[in-house]
Amino acid sequence: MTVEAAERLGMEGLLIQSGRESVMEAIEEARRLISTMEKAGASNAYSARFLPGKKSIS
Repeated sequence: MTVEAAERLGMEGLLIQSGRESVMEAIEEARRLISTMEKAGASNAYSARFLPGKKSIS
C-alpha cells in the first residue's frame, strides 16, 4: 500500500521487509541513489560553469 501511494505521488517506493538480507539490499539501493544524485549534481554544476546560458538546478 505504501509503494502504491508513493507511485501516485510520482515517486518510487521501496518495500522493506524484515530480515538481514532485506536491510542490506535497502542500504545498497540507498548508496546507488546517493551516487546517482551526486553524479547528477556534478554534471549540473559543470554545465552551469562551462556552458553559457545554463543555470544550476539545486
